Amino acid sequence: MLHLAFDLGSESGRAVVGEIARGKIVMETIHRFKTQSFRTYGGRYRNIYRFYDEILNALQIFGQQRGPRLESLGVDTWGSDIVLLDRLGNIIGVPLFYREYGNFDIERIVEEAIGWDNLYDRTGNQKLTGDTLHQLIYMKHHDFPALDDPRAILYIADILHYLLGAVPCCEYSNITDGHLCNKINNDWDRDILKTFGLPEGLITPVRHAGEHIGNVDDQILDDAGLKRPVKIILPAAHDTASAALAVPDTDDDWIFISSGTWSLMGLQTDAPIITEGTKRHYLNNSGIALGKNMIRKNIAGMWIIQQCAEKWPGVTYDEIVSRAGQADSEDLYIDVDAPAFSLSTNMPVTIRGKLKEIYGAEIDPGDTGRMARICFESLALKYRFVLERLLEATGKEINKIHIIGGGGKNTLLNQYTANATGYPVISGVYEATAIGNLMMQAFGCGEIDDIRGIREIIRNTHALRQFDAQDTALWDKKYHRFKESLGL
Repeated sequence: MLHLAFDLGSESGRAVVGEIARGKIVMETIHRFKTQSFRTYGGRYRNIYRFYDEILNALQIFGQQRGPRLESLGVDTWGSDIVLLDRLGNIIGVPLFYREYGNFDIERIVEEAIGWDNLYDRTGNQKLTGDTLHQLIYMKHHDFPALDDPRAILYIADILHYLLGAVPCCEYSNITDGHLCNKINNDWDRDILKTFGLPEGLITPVRHAGEHIGNVDDQILDDAGLKRPVKIILPAAHDTASAALAVPDTDDDWIFISSGTWSLMGLQTDAPIITEGTKRHYLNNSGIALGKNMIRKNIAGMWIIQQCAEKWPGVTYDEIVSRAGQADSEDLYIDVDAPAFSLSTNMPVTIRGKLKEIYGAEIDPGDTGRMARICFESLALKYRFVLERLLEATGKEINKIHIIGGGGKNTLLNQYTANATGYPVISGVYEATAIGNLMMQAFGCGEIDDIRGIREIIRNTHALRQFDAQDTALWDKKYHRFKESLGL
């Protein structure tokens, strides 16, 4: 059976064909496209119609190259961003990019209305600028007409499924990630909606990864030269939830880092963990596939380097990594999650300002190697900082770290991560999100029985590389300097 995964990240999207053959997953990327936000006078937005058009293009390509038979497709994307439907099922507006909500006083509003501790007890979600509740409160505060009489709320993956022919529904991993799902009954928290004056019309049927939610519209299939029907099978629609499924390990002694624009560090558990410890560190619980929970922390990952690269024209990512490896280590660090970096319009200049403020150091923003080394070392040390809190709060013991996703190709950062944490780092599953997406389609079509079977196939497919910790005493000193100088 051939399946088609649409995996949309913050920078780019891809259409990946996959099938299970001889105990392995065989994949081919047939289409790539840009997904960056676009800017108007009102801010930055997500062009869902262009994403939809790119999906149609990919179906045309599939029809020409591999058609006419396609068993299923599914879409995963980032979380948080939403679209509302009116009573006729029409889309209301275009979603605002979640980073556009950074200057809104959500801290005070939530504390006064319900209290952050109470909100965490109900949802198990960390504070995160631009999450779905934040967006809805912003819309309410600014009197968005879309909230006058909505009949559904859909995340980006959900709306793309809907445009292709699916019933309007929200995939479970997304609603559990944005302060809207009550972790006791695993459904929309109506009291939270009521507290903030949000209409109950937002409540939309919840469906789970692996479910068949409709078939691709016949006209779309005819245009692409594909046979009917093509099933729409839900992956874990939040890209991190799909990626977490792709850890190539059937044991239970690991933690993962899904490395991309964001670095999401997490543990798989059987149920949400909501304790004083997880609350103190604002660790995030969210659903993944097949009844599992993920407890994690979001870390600003390759975002900073991506934004730096925009100011370093003509320099490739490989060159950035190479130059960083050749640069000297200087014991200069940044907190990659500092608010200043979230909406910076000139990242190298912002980094220079922070380093001067903290250390009095003068750094040339155009010195790619020096700045990238500071960023990569800082990110590895922030991984250790978050890892310690995850292990402390959950009581989990681990023996290794799996780095999945495209960021796992950065061998320099992998080695720094092993050095900083003291644990071996394993990489090799670079298209983790697309793999998780394809696996749930195969599960939904009856080709795989359970999560263990999924991970055995992934492990059999990929050549894994291990990075063992080096110079741990030196990196212990770096870590103490990192925490002390940044006040962590």
